[in-house]
Amino acid sequence: MRRVLTGLLVIVVLGGAVFGLKVLNDKKRAKLAYNEYLLANTYFEKQDWEKAEKAYLTVLQQFPDSEYIEEVLYRLGVVYEKEDKDEIALEFWRRLLDGFPGSRFGNEALYRAGFAAERLGEFKLADEFYQGAREQGEGKWSVMALCGQGRLLEQAEDYEGAQQLYKRAMAEAEGRYPEAKRLAMRLLGNLNVKMMFSGLRTEDTIMYKVQPGDTVSGLGERFNTTKAIIRRANELKDDNIRVGQVLKIKPANFKIVIDKSDFTLTLYKDGEFFKQYPVGLGRKTHETPAGRFVIKEKIVNPTWYKPSGEVIPPLDPKNELGTRWLGLEPLSDDLPSDLGIHSTIDPASIGWASSSGCPRMYTQDAEELFDLVTIGTEVEIVE
Repeated sequence: MRRVLTGLLVIVVLGGAVFGLKVLNDKKRAKLAYNEYLLANTYFEKQDWEKAEKAYLTVLQQFPDSEYIEEVLYRLGVVYEKEDKDEIALEFWRRLLDGFPGSRFGNEALYRAGFAAERLGEFKLADEFYQGAREQGEGKWSVMALCGQGRLLEQAEDYEGAQQLYKRAMAEAEGRYPEAKRLAMRLLGNLNVKMMFSGLRTEDTIMYKVQPGDTVSGLGERFNTTKAIIRRANELKDDNIRVGQVLKIKPANFKIVIDKSDFTLTLYKDGEFFKQYPVGLGRKTHETPAGRFVIKEKIVNPTWYKPSGEVIPPLDPKNELGTRWLGLEPLSDDLPSDLGIHSTIDPASIGWASSSGCPRMYTQDAEELFDLVTIGTEVEIVE
């Protein structure tokens, strides 16, 4: 009997020792997993994607049962997306969605999986993921997914369908999801410009047969559009047109609103949002005044007449007006008559109070706006 009791005691002691060692080992592994996880997060926050990738993979491979795996899969998906490794990113988004149903990252993972599939050219799969994000409920990623579906329609050249989805995304994001709204605005603005300059017929396109005496400039004035729009929409290499030729004429009923509070220039067509651009505005000593103006002149490669009297010729490296000038005529006597919207030689000046009073734009944006708007376009500057 004594031997039996002794044997049982030995078993209990040994079992306790083994259990204790296991507990200690588990605690040690948990600490190692935690430290590696924290290190990976540090690299992630610093956007050191290569080191973050290695550290997260260490957690995933060496501590597959740790409590951090859900977030590790999520962050690896982001890392591979940032590294433009879309195929690998898609694999991790799928692992996250399959391994953690109901994950707090689920809606975002669905959108990002759709984005990866879209970039890989797997448009049907992308649409399935985007639709999944839409069906999972409201939120930023649901709106982003709507933008993704719009991109897919645009890729398929269903421009009007894409246009409607971008508008819906803007409406859903309004006042709730600023990042999603910015994305929808950017996509819609770029598409609107593409449609305006393309040969695509829209509901307001006028099909006009050229008559004797017609000129591109004259048709622009008659139909309230620009030479650039007529030439681009009809693929004209120059201003030469022939009698009997049928042209697509797209009226450009635009209004410009410059908002000093967020340094934006928003273009509206027939009262609806068309496109938004960032601008630089007057610094405190030369503030851009609020008020109403109209465009009175359009000049390519303008000469800059400095307040000091110095004349800087067109395309001179010191010419701060850059390649385009849209001169503004004030609609009230208390406003200056020397303001204009122009491009800039200093891209770093966009987005803050940096100029001597005139709204300035990135060169590409200024040239695009120049081609869109006509003499007489209303410009409103608001606080």
